[in-house]
Amino acid sequence: MQMEGKRRLMGEAPRFLSFHQAFVDIYRRGGIVGLWQGSVPGLQRAALVNLGDLTAYDMTKRFLIHKMEMEEGPLAHILASLASGFVAAVAATPADVVKSRIMNQPTDERGRQVSVHIKFNINSQFFQLFFKPEE
Repeated sequence: MQMEGKRRLMGEAPRFLSFHQAFVDIYRRGGIVGLWQGSVPGLQRAALVNLGDLTAYDMTKRFLIHKMEMEEGPLAHILASLASGFVAAVAATPADVVKSRIMNQPTDERGRQVSVHIKFNINSQFFQLFFKPEE
């Protein structure tokens, strides 16, 4: 539904006018499978976020208390939370890219994805985040 707001700002007509219309249209085009499109990458992303978040919080808090000799209190919790949020965001980024690509793939008239092969080219995608490509 967020993209519908962006479509309106760009002067394009909305694809859906309500949640109910979106639900019915997706079901009509893809059936039950269409409603579950993108669920596997979503679950993988959730697992990565939780793994990174919980692990980083626990390890950072232990490090601060035992190695840095910080007292357990609000400062230790805030610093551990900051570290765990950063780790969770970094861990979720690749899954977010894959999920977005799967959910934005074109579908045929029956709602099946036209291409289920996702090619992730590390040289052209990952490193462009850090280095400007030569022109």
